[in-house]
Amino acid sequence: MAKRAPRTVNNALALTPFYAGTRIAETVGLGIDDVALSARRGSLRVHGKGDQTRQVPIHPPLRAAFTGWLSERADWPGAEGPALFLNQQGSRLSTAGAHTTTIAAAAGLVTVAELFGHTRRRSL
Repeated sequence: MAKRAPRTVNNALALTPFYAGTRIAETVGLGIDDVALSARRGSLRVHGKGDQTRQVPIHPPLRAAFTGWLSERADWPGAEGPALFLNQQGSRLSTAGAHTTTIAAAAGLVTVAELFGHTRRRSL
């Protein structure tokens, strides 16, 4: 198995709520099939509250983070599964694990209020 680079998954995990306006539960609920990337564009299919689904454009910094994570994800345990974000054991990342990881990864990038607040969601 290749050496893991947690920074890559942490970047993708931290930038998803910030650039896509997703809640933590929506972020960890993402599957590989929910991410559509091309050379210049990308979109994210987000399954939200009330069984609603929305399409969100993927901004260039998030597209770069997803590209890096998806290339490394193939070497993780559980990579054959549908979950986009995996924990070290190869299972879908939990909301608690994502919350902790995202706060740690976001240190210095944005404030917690900017990352998780509804203000960011409403600005998209």
